[in-house]
Formats: sequence, structure tokens, C-alpha cells
Amino acid sequence: MKEFINNCLALYLASQVLLLVLCAGRLRGEIIFSDDFETGNLSDHWEEIKATRQGDAELETRSEYVFEGTRSLRLTAVANGGQVALAQTAHWFMPGYDQLYYRWYAKFSADFDQGNFMHWVLIGGNSIYDKWSASGKAGLRPTGRDFFATSLETWRGWGRYPPPGAMNFYTYFPEMTASPDGYYWGNQFQPRVPFLIERNRWYCFEFMVKLNQPGVHDGEQAFWIDGVKIYNQKDIRWRDVDFLKLNLFWFSVYIHESRQDNTCWFDNLVISTDYVGPLAAAPAATRQCCDFDLDGISGRTDFMQLLLMKRDEPEDGRGDYNRDGRNTIADALQLLLDQRAGKCGSGIAALSGGRTGK
Repeated sequence: MKEFINNCLALYLASQVLLLVLCAGRLRGEIIFSDDFETGNLSDHWEEIKATRQGDAELETRSEYVFEGTRSLRLTAVANGGQVALAQTAHWFMPGYDQLYYRWYAKFSADFDQGNFMHWVLIGGNSIYDKWSASGKAGLRPTGRDFFATSLETWRGWGRYPPPGAMNFYTYFPEMTASPDGYYWGNQFQPRVPFLIERNRWYCFEFMVKLNQPGVHDGEQAFWIDGVKIYNQKDIRWRDVDFLKLNLFWFSVYIHESRQDNTCWFDNLVISTDYVGPLAAAPAATRQCCDFDLDGISGRTDFMQLLLMKRDEPEDGRGDYNRDGRNTIADALQLLLDQRAGKCGSGIAALSGGRTGK
């Protein structure tokens, strides 16, 4: 009898271990597409490769421009006398998905300066019956049946921010508002405290889009930088029909008034049905600073800005100032203590951090 009980117990434990393994596999998500740029040619992985000047969308082998391994993707928008210049690669994954996470590493050149506007990394939604249904739609409002699109981009804020600027969403969706010229250019969305990107430094970016159920305002988009969740926009109506799916991804450097060569490098792209996260922990510089109002100094208004950010955007990981994994008043009190102790120094809140993961 004792041996029988022991065998039953062993069988039960083995079944539980197997269940945990299977669940863990599901939780990791399905990888839809990935490219670390280490093998083959660009055309082996990307259906569309375009550049204003030949050779400006290429594989990079110089080690200082590769995050990991021996190669990365180099995109350069060439100087074009103030006219449009671009370099981009595109990949479709038809028929598509209702929610995806897109993780990549990127680095802007030391002299990068797009002026004010540019387009960067785009996520598109086409009809499952037509992979081109989102093409040629700039300036048009989606109907809810034809397309949607959203980009993670840098914006100079009409000169308020140093290049390449602050991260924001540039979004086409059925309820978008018109521009003063009557066209429907992408609507911009960004966190209360802008996240300013530094040049000549690698960042880990992750971008999530969740489509709404047709007829329901329950769509989302969010982005993380170096594993810190920065902004989550909810209650979006992306579509009115279920045959619009996430099925297009672009790496791009598209500059509207290109007056100099501007280069960006990309590496380690993963597109998955679940959160991917960084390959390694965020560098310390990403996690420490006190200037939440971006005025270049640390003072009382930073305390107030942190409180407002915690109230209005509690999912912004930078609000976890003391890095205890919680969003509480203790973060603001720790900021005051650090200010009084002279621990803040210079820096910008755009480079602060907090909670990691989803």
C-alpha cells in the first residue's frame, strides 16, 4: 500500500510539473517574426526595402553600430535639399493578429537632427483580404473597415526638445481629429512627462498594440523603454470589423524636410504575442534622475510634476521613483529627501525609470 501511495504521489507531482512547463510555454507567447540581422541578406527577411539614395538601407558590420552579434540594420535618410528623404524596410505577416508586442534595439547617430517631424517605426493594420489596404492613406481618416496605423516616433516639439526629441504615438484611427488644413494627419499622443531620447546610445524599445472588439472601445497601445513601461493609451476604437488585423511592420527613417544625412541603427527585433522585454537590465543612467518638469534643474516643481504623473498616468514606470515596485506617495517623499540631500544633480526625468515588465 505504501508503495502504491508513493507511486501515485510521484505521478501527481510529475503531472503538475508537466502542466507548469506547458503553461510557461504558452505564457512566453508565439514569436511571429524576428530578425537579429546576423544571417542572409535583408531581402531574405523583408519584402520591401526602399531608400531615397541607393545603399542607405543596408546591413551594418562596424561593431560600434551593432548592439549584439556582428551585424545590425542601418537606415539613412539622405540630405535632400529640404525635401522628403527616407530609408525603410517592411514586413507583412498575413492574415494577421489582434494583439502583438514588438521589441527592438535602436541607436540614433551622434549628429542626428531631423528638424521637427519624422516618421520612425510603424505598425499597420490591413484587411486580411488585401495586404495593401493601408497603403496610400496619408492624410485620410480610417473608416473602421479599410485600415489603421500607428507609429512610435520622436518629435522635437517645435524646437522645445533637443534632437531627436520626445517619444510619441502618431496614430490613424476612425475617431481621429482633422488638422487645420482639413486633412487627417496622424494624431499625436504622449505621456505627461515626455521621454527624451539621447543620440549615440542604444535603447530597448517595445511597442504593444491591442485591437478592439468591433463595436467596443477597448483597444490599446503602449510602449516601454529599457523595460520600463512609459505610456499606455486605452479605450481606442481601431476598427469596426474583425477582418482588419495587425499584419504590417516598418523600420523607417522618413524625414519630411531633409537637410542633412540622418542615420539610425536597429537590432534584435522580435514580434510576439506576449511581452518580450530587454535582453539585459536597463543601464543605471536610464533609472536615475529627478528633473520631472524638464527645466534642467531639480526643484519643487519636479515634486508636483511627479505627483501629477502618478495621478494621471499611474502606469508610467518612471513614477516608481524609489524602485520598490509600487506606485505610492513614498516615491514623491523619496524625491524630496534626495533633493534635500543633494543627490539629484543634473539630468532629465525622461531618462528615469522604475518598474520593469508588463
